[in-house]
Amino acid sequence: MPPTNPALRKRSKNARPAVLIAEDDAIYVRLLSDVVVAEGWTAVTATDAAQAVMYATRSDPFAVLLDINMPAGSGVTALDRIKKNAKTRNLPILVVTGSTEPGLERRVRELGATAIVSKPFDPSELRLFLRQALAHREAQRAAS
Repeated sequence: MPPTNPALRKRSKNARPAVLIAEDDAIYVRLLSDVVVAEGWTAVTATDAAQAVMYATRSDPFAVLLDINMPAGSGVTALDRIKKNAKTRNLPILVVTGSTEPGLERRVRELGATAIVSKPFDPSELRLFLRQALAHREAQRAAS
């Protein structure tokens, strides 16, 4: 069955930049989406790890906000798959997690996460990360 997320439809060159939010907690989906939309970007949401990997490939996001504890595989598994895919390996990924698992930060950084923040998060920190990610993507596109 094809994905029903409207952000996965063919995007025009003038479409608003998209951020993939991979989060299964509805409250955090709302909080993260509010930050993204307030900046004028499109929020694409995935509620499990398998969707996150699929949407990262199909929705052309400029960044990913990734939870660790999700159904259908962990965020760590999703991170690994996104970073191993040639199309998505350069995506900046911010891990947003409530996990206190020892060694988690080291492990996600080794897999290619750009940064990790704890829940509850500071919206200004999130905005800064996303603005830097978008600026980096635009610079890459201008250079090519």
